[in-house]
Amino acid sequence: MAEAVARTRAVVVPGFSGRFESAGTGGWHQGSDADPRARAALAKAGYSLVGHRARRYRDEWTAALSLVVALDTENHRDLETLPSLRREPEKLVLLRSFESGGAKALDVPDPYLGDAGDFEASLRIIEEALAGLLGALGAPAGD
Repeated sequence: MAEAVARTRAVVVPGFSGRFESAGTGGWHQGSDADPRARAALAKAGYSLVGHRARRYRDEWTAALSLVVALDTENHRDLETLPSLRREPEKLVLLRSFESGGAKALDVPDPYLGDAGDFEASLRIIEEALAGLLGALGAPAGD
């Protein structure tokens, strides 16, 4: 869901359009399409996720990236053990650290074991935190 929101909203950030991609820290769903409940929540909110396939983060990607954004502390811990991110720890951030007014919690709740409402709630959190992230990257105020 974060990928779809970022790609849609990044159009207003010079130099960032289409440069957001998602990957997991484990290979459980590798090659799979997004969860149907995630797709439904995205569609309901006006986003699309075209051509998405789950994949696992690869350590060699870090050199070409400006930021590696984790959605929860467990994934953050997994990522910070990678050699590339031990060398460049400043690249690894938690998405909710960009929420306006400070994050109430560090993790975007994983809605996987929940229902449609849980996916919609996680999407709202992602939208708010991504607005802050895009603002930090130079998106115009009021986006």
